[in-house]
Amino acid sequence: MDAVVIRAYLEAHGELMFSRASGPGGQHVNKTSSRVQLAVNTVDLPGLSEQEHSRLPVRMMVVVQDERSQFTNRELAVERMLDRLAKALHRDKPRRKTKPTRASQERRLTAKKVSSTHKQNRRVTDE
Repeated sequence: MDAVVIRAYLEAHGELMFSRASGPGGQHVNKTSSRVQLAVNTVDLPGLSEQEHSRLPVRMMVVVQDERSQFTNRELAVERMLDRLAKALHRDKPRRKTKPTRASQERRLTAKKVSSTHKQNRRVTDE
């Protein structure tokens, strides 16, 4: 994934919609359209391989209304879209199975023996 190419594409061709934000902000938030909604068709994204395109949904959307400024919210929307794309494309390395070490097996068995004797000592004997 080429983040620079994708960022340029999002800023140039991303579908930006603006509306009035909700929440705190008083009169300013009621008068200005500072809420930003960024949508993009992932099929058209450049800088991705065919395999990466197959991992993504067809359309992704981000909504930001954190700041009072539309410009700041627009930048945050692009950042969040890049983060979502990176998370969607991330794959964990497969785990390699390993055997428990001999020392750990011995520790487990001695702990079992200790707890077993502990429980046996709780028994009431008829003497």
